[in-house]
Amino acid sequence: MKVTVVGGGSTYTPELVDGIARLTGGIKVTELVLADPDESRLSVVGPVSRRIMAAYDNPADVTWTTRLDEGLDGANGVLLQLRVGGQAARHRDETWPLDCGCIGQETTGAGGLAKALRTVPVVLDIAERARQRAAGDAWIIDFTNPVGIVTRALLDFGHRAIGLCNVAIGFQRQFAAFLGVEPDSVALDHAGLNHLTWERAAVVDGIDRLPDLIDAHGAELAERVGGQWIKVAASGDPAAAAAAGPELRLAARANLMLIASGQDRPLTDRLLHGYAAQAAAALDRDRLRTQAAQAEALAEGNRMRTALLAAVSHDLRTPLASIKASVSTLRQTDVSWEAADEAALLATIERSSDRLDALIGNLLDMSRLTAGSLQPFLRPTAIDEVAPVALRGLDAGTRMRLMVPDDLPLVRTDPGLLERVLANLFANALGYSPPGRDPELHARQDDGGVLLEIADHGRGVPDELKEQMFEPFQRLDGRGGGPGTPGGIGLGLAVVRGFLDIMGGSVEPADTPGGGLTMRVRLPAAVESADAGSLTVPQ
Repeated sequence: MKVTVVGGGSTYTPELVDGIARLTGGIKVTELVLADPDESRLSVVGPVSRRIMAAYDNPADVTWTTRLDEGLDGANGVLLQLRVGGQAARHRDETWPLDCGCIGQETTGAGGLAKALRTVPVVLDIAERARQRAAGDAWIIDFTNPVGIVTRALLDFGHRAIGLCNVAIGFQRQFAAFLGVEPDSVALDHAGLNHLTWERAAVVDGIDRLPDLIDAHGAELAERVGGQWIKVAASGDPAAAAAAGPELRLAARANLMLIASGQDRPLTDRLLHGYAAQAAAALDRDRLRTQAAQAEALAEGNRMRTALLAAVSHDLRTPLASIKASVSTLRQTDVSWEAADEAALLATIERSSDRLDALIGNLLDMSRLTAGSLQPFLRPTAIDEVAPVALRGLDAGTRMRLMVPDDLPLVRTDPGLLERVLANLFANALGYSPPGRDPELHARQDDGGVLLEIADHGRGVPDELKEQMFEPFQRLDGRGGGPGTPGGIGLGLAVVRGFLDIMGGSVEPADTPGGGLTMRVRLPAAVESADAGSLTVPQ
């Protein structure tokens, strides 16, 4: 059986491949094809998927391609896992409904409908191509949100399709644990798909146990919302509490109730009232902490927006103005320019474009960090492979001296994010080192990990300002634009620290002997396993 995963470069793919690799019984996948337009993602996810298959001694052939039709040819199953528009579109789907007083969610409500309008046409086009190129009895398996809407569209257009949802099996396992039975013995009357579902019955041995499950809450707090009671906190074992005896209910205050059960001795009213008061107070404290955190996040967002407006109004317009002026000069028809003059103007355009690209890149990186949408893909990586790539496109990049020993161990990191980290640090070091004193990268093993030291020979930074320069939009002392990228908007080091934090690394500043600033980056080493000397990435 040939299975093609459209959107195979997704970070969900390794989990999917792990499940396919463990398939037993009548389903046997002999060929797994990962199709994705992003070759860089496939170059990472593809080899990992192949290794997962090999780890389970599964002989299935794993290949990957950027050509959709090639992946669809002869497929018996086509699994769709797409995010049309990427994470940027998801961010919009989950934020603009908030401005209208609606819940921001990517699969239901206003955000879900917006995603469906982008996604359904793309999915129908892929399905039509699969109809022409895949096997005649091929199934389309949709795992693309909003699953319900997308699957209904596929069925309405006559495709042999099924929607994939993992909510039902989650309920089945949870109900089985409450009832003390095997999951396979619980039959659900389930309606809906993925994030918009209902359980109307949970049948065990011919008896609907859902009413029992609803009643058997154990000790918990319930709150009336919209005329219904909902659980907001719980402790203890619900199944054991239900078997031990009846429930006791006590109003903690208006619209808040304490429910207790499973007591081996009677509880006095005074004790119950004390429990109820303490539980209500704990709930209030938790809500106040949540509200304070939300208020701080909102305030930080306002500060970021203010700084962004300042950046856009000045720092982004400066390179644009240079590009505009140079292009307008070259387009003048009444002037004949010497070759040297044209070369100088083109060089100005190139430098300004590179600067604009770096500025926008850091702005986008910072927005991803602030939104919490960045998920690193950690794998064993060689420093001497990433560092030269990070120098590409940097002015005077050849001045950077790279001293990486041959026996340096691999590090556990995301190569793409590490490249951005080093590019920012290299740009700073190159910008602040005077002519004749080239900056350096020294790499060595240190305390079970790897230490990278990027040293410049400029004016350095006073000790009292070393931590401040990692704050977003900080440009301290005018030394070529401050500790961000020279001439930049002060985001480079904030991005560096943010990326390293999510990858399990760290960065700290130190003085360079003889003058200047040294950035010390620590990264965890990839762990060598006992199995044939292979390298693993601990989670």
